[in-house]
Amino acid sequence: MGIAGTLYIFGIDGGGTGCRVAVCDQTGTRLGETSGGPANFSTDHTSTIANVRAAITKIASDFGIAETDLNTSVARIGLAGILTDTDAAAMAGALPFAKSVVTDDRDTSLAGALGSADGVLAAIGTGTFVAARSKGAVRYFGGWGLNLSDQASGAWLGRKALRQTVLAEDGLVPHSDLTHALLARTTDLPGMVDFARDASPADFGALARDVIDAAASGDKNARHVVQKGADYL
Repeated sequence: MGIAGTLYIFGIDGGGTGCRVAVCDQTGTRLGETSGGPANFSTDHTSTIANVRAAITKIASDFGIAETDLNTSVARIGLAGILTDTDAAAMAGALPFAKSVVTDDRDTSLAGALGSADGVLAAIGTGTFVAARSKGAVRYFGGWGLNLSDQASGAWLGRKALRQTVLAEDGLVPHSDLTHALLARTTDLPGMVDFARDASPADFGALARDVIDAAASGDKNARHVVQKGADYL
């Protein structure tokens, strides 16, 4: 690859809930993996850089990889929220590697799921997107962040359930066990407004399991929210 010295190959994946770093040696033999904090670049680029760097430092320590070895290594990075070439360059420039290729996580997720084959991928986590490849042509749907996209994601489910709680408290739909429980988390609607104002996608996503479990138990508000997500997908 034209890079002198000890060479490792890093693969890095990140989204609203956390990031993962895997490392291989020059032969492609996988040495191991570690995880770190949230890494959605558009949500918080400063924390994303810090969390990814911390995970790299941890895995380097775990496997005795020196800083000088990182400086001669390469990385392929797919992160939620990398939307422009400027974003990618900023992320690459913050990392210690000799060469870093940075894109959003749609490219890397599609490659990981399908390799070079045709098919369709629905990636549903804190955020969501759907990707399709046919005869070499690739099409992406969604993946533009919670404010404009990410329907059916964990973050979307949590926020949608809070909106349903507001409707119930205003008397526009009947309350249910789920909406009562969500309201109790913040005591009242002003408390819920305070939570929602500062909540990250990961904060909203932390409510998704409660929504899914309530829907499985037949809770009408939960089933309404989950059905809306399913209809979108």
